[in-house]
This record gives sequence, structure tokens and C-alpha cells, in this order.
Amino acid sequence: MLHHLTLSFHFRYNCVQPTSIQGYFIAMKPPTILTTFFTLALAGLSVADKTCTPSFDYCSDVLLNSKGFAQSDLTAALQGTGYENQDLSKILFHCTNPGQIGHAKLCDNGCVDPPQEGSHGCDG
Repeated sequence: MLHHLTLSFHFRYNCVQPTSIQGYFIAMKPPTILTTFFTLALAGLSVADKTCTPSFDYCSDVLLNSKGFAQSDLTAALQGTGYENQDLSKILFHCTNPGQIGHAKLCDNGCVDPPQEGSHGCDG
């Protein structure tokens, strides 16, 4: 219904009434087209891709700072593990698939980032 009202408003005030969706885009004025594409481009940029290498283990700080994960992603991965209330800096996350984590492991002495790209580990 809202889509219909929006189209009706647009057509009524621009005195154009295309007969199809394709006609709608043809009838759009250039500034409207540019605004539409600009909005869609910004929406795409606002969502960062989550990345991780399957079979690698990652410390939470690396997932948060350079792999596109949010804190909510990490806390969701901890649901049902018994580590829900642990400090995230002491949790090692396993990359199960590109952009997916699971199999959390508690590192009593904290997590250690490797000097080069690779699997992370527990300190001590």
C-alpha cells in the first residue's frame, strides 16, 4: 500500500504515468536516479563483511578490529557455551566457515595474537 501511495504521489506531481516498473525508472528524472543509486551505495558500504579463515582460531580483539565482527556477533557465538559471562579478551574463537565463528575456548591467561597472519592461541 505504501509503495502504491509513493508511486501515486510521484506520478501525480510529475505528470507522468508509466504503465510498468520499467516505465517508472525511465520516467524518473536524473537527480532522482542519482539519489536512488547513491542511497543504495551508502547502504552497501555501511555493512562490513565478516571475514575469517576457516580452521583458524582468532582472539576477540582481532575479530572486532580487523575482521568485521561486532561485539554482538561474539556474544551470540558464546550462547550455550557456558562462557557467556566471561571477558571476551580471554576467549578464543574458531572460524568454522568464512565469516562464521564458533567452538569458543576459554584462555585463562588471555589470548595471544600471532606475529603474522595465522591461528591465534592462548597465553601460557
